[in-house]
Amino acid sequence: MTTLPHDLTDLRLAPTALALDARLSEMALLELDELTHRIALESNRATRTRDMRATALLDTVQYLIDLHGWVLSWDPRGLRMKHGVHELVLGVPQTFQEFVAG
Repeated sequence: MTTLPHDLTDLRLAPTALALDARLSEMALLELDELTHRIALESNRATRTRDMRATALLDTVQYLIDLHGWVLSWDPRGLRMKHGVHELVLGVPQTFQEFVAG
C-alpha cells in the first residue's frame, strides 16, 4: 500500500532528491584524485578514517543544498535519504565507494 505524504518535508522529497541526484551526476565525472580534492575543499574535514571520509563526502554532496528536513547517511548501496519512516537510497559512482574505502 502506498504511504501518503504526512507533511511538507515528505512533499519536498522529489525536489530534494533531484537536487542531490544532479550533484551526484556532476561529481561522478571526477576522477578519484579530483574528487578527493573537492571533498577537502568543500567539507573542510579530516579524512583519516572510513567514518570521517563518509561524513566528509556527505557534507560535500549536500553542500549548499537545502535538504528540507531530510537527513543523509552513507549506505553500502549509496546515499540514504531519511525522514521519519520514509527512506530512499540514491546510487553513487564507484569513485565514491573507493574514496570512502580509502
